[in-house]
Amino acid sequence: MAKLARPDILTAVIFLCTRVQEATEEDRDKLRRVLGYLKNTQDRTLTLQAHGHASTVTAYVDAAYAIHNDSKSHSGVVIYMGRTLVYVSSRKQKCMSKSPTEAELIALTDNLGLVELFREFLEFVTQGPVPIPVVYQDCNAVVTLVTRGGGQTRTKHLRARMHLGKEMVDEERIKVIYSKAKDMQTDGFSKPYEPAKQGPFSTLILGKDVGVADRNKREKERTEDGCLESRFDLFTRNQARFWKELEDTVNVQRFLRKRNC
Repeated sequence: MAKLARPDILTAVIFLCTRVQEATEEDRDKLRRVLGYLKNTQDRTLTLQAHGHASTVTAYVDAAYAIHNDSKSHSGVVIYMGRTLVYVSSRKQKCMSKSPTEAELIALTDNLGLVELFREFLEFVTQGPVPIPVVYQDCNAVVTLVTRGGGQTRTKHLRARMHLGKEMVDEERIKVIYSKAKDMQTDGFSKPYEPAKQGPFSTLILGKDVGVADRNKREKERTEDGCLESRFDLFTRNQARFWKELEDTVNVQRFLRKRNC
C-alpha cells in the first residue's frame, strides 16, 4: 500500500521494516502512530493527473547521511513524467559512506540507470524523441563531481561511481542540476518528517490539497452527525406522541366506564 497508494508513509514503513528482527516497544509505538495516521487520513489518496508535457522525465534524488543505527545512510528518489508521479523509493543504502557527499553520490549513481530506463520507456510509447531527463540534487559537491570531475575519492568503487555519472552527463544521457534543499521533493523519503512537516509533504506527494480533503471529511462527519440528531429528534417526537395518544385513549376509556356506571 505504501508504494502503490500512500507513498507519504513509505519512509516510516521502510524504517520499521529494518527493525523487524530486533523490534522494541518504541518501534511498536511508532507502528501504532503510523496506523493511527492512516486511520485519521483515510480520505487521502494518490491522485494521478495529466499536467504539462508528459514526455519529459524529471527526478529528485536525496540522501540522509548515517541515519540508521549501523551508521548507514538512506536514499530517497522521486520520478515524474511531466508533473505526474510515477515512481518513489525510500531505502537503506547497502554500503557505508564516510561523508554526506559520498552518501549523496551513492544515491545518485544507484538511480541514474532507472531514470534512463524511464526515458527509454517513454521513447517506446511515444515513438518519438524524448528530452534529456533532468535529475535534481541538493549537494553542490556531487553536482560538480559528475559534471566537471576532479576531486579525491576514498575508494575505487566511489571513483567508479563518479566517472559513471560524469560519463552519462558528457554523453547527454542525463542532466544533473543543483536544487535548494527546501525545493527537494525527496527530503521526506530520505528521513522521517515531524508531524508539522508531514501535512505539506503529503499534499505535495499525493497530488492534491490535503487540507481540502480534511475539511470535506469534517463536513461529512458533521452532516452525518446532523442526520443522526434529526433521526433522534424524530424518534423522540414520535415516542412522545405515542404516549400522549395512549394517555388520551386511557382517559377516554375511564370516562366511558364511569358514564356507563
